[in-house]
Amino acid sequence: MASLKDSANVATVGIEMVLAVTIGLFAGQALDEALGSGPWMTIFLVAVGCGAAVKAIARTIRTVKQELAQEQLKGGARPLRVTRYERRWS
Repeated sequence: MASLKDSANVATVGIEMVLAVTIGLFAGQALDEALGSGPWMTIFLVAVGCGAAVKAIARTIRTVKQELAQEQLKGGARPLRVTRYERRWS
């Protein structure tokens, strides 16, 4: 069973995603206003925030995969089974 710390690490990904994009948005708007560059800095920094969000997701997926692999090596967890539901027409 996953510990509370592991669950909290996975749960914080959503917050990290929202913060990355929001910080990019507000920083871009502030820079556009200060520099008079139109929406270009906002667009660029929101894209950077989206990239940071994708990186956070990839990091969390990698961490969870490593933890699952370690649990399977210990023998404490049963292997994951993927079931496929097929629709059969009679």
